[in-house]
Amino acid sequence: MRECKHCGLQGALDLFVTSKDSKDGRRNCCWVCQSLWGKYRMRRPDFDRMLTRQGGGCAICGRTDTWRRMSVDHDHVTGAVRGILCDTCNKGIGMFGDDTERVRKALTYLSSHD
Repeated sequence: MRECKHCGLQGALDLFVTSKDSKDGRRNCCWVCQSLWGKYRMRRPDFDRMLTRQGGGCAICGRTDTWRRMSVDHDHVTGAVRGILCDTCNKGIGMFGDDTERVRKALTYLSSHD
């Protein structure tokens, strides 16, 4: 058993980042915290606080039942984190290339076919 120094996760060694420098071959950092830090410079507690500020779910659709499938949404040009989205909404805006004009046109299109 090991505990993540960032988020407090306790669990089996395979949940933790590998390390050649430790006796058991693992660091005191879980894979989730390592991934969030490496990509977005945020830790699991930061992710959890952001999710709480959004009401506990996706910032677009509000889904709360898929926390394991939540994604950190970020600006692909600046890298700035915008919020936490469910995987479906994150992929949806990604398919629009983060282009707000295309999203507006899609909304107009969908609204005209109600």
